[in-house]
Amino acid sequence: MLGLGSLGHRSARQFEYKPRYFDPEKAARDERRKQLHGEESDEVDPSKVYRPGQYVRMSMYARRGIGSANTSKESSGILKRVIMVIIASFAIGMVWLLS
Repeated sequence: MLGLGSLGHRSARQFEYKPRYFDPEKAARDERRKQLHGEESDEVDPSKVYRPGQYVRMSMYARRGIGSANTSKESSGILKRVIMVIIASFAIGMVWLLS
């Protein structure tokens, strides 16, 4: 009758599980690349190692302008211009008052 008897007798679901933490093909490629380039040691340059939050900090610093070599030069140039404008306006004000 319309297959109602098969509802209670389901078999276990089958799937093909491939672990994501190890790829033998990638491991073989990496080993071959090390042999070709002569990189036998597994030591990595500490400056190239990813630190958690590294990309977030870099983008934040870039937005704020922190860490660039030109930041101090630009800010001192802007400060000099502001001081010059204040002095010029003071001088013009004094000339206007005295005349």
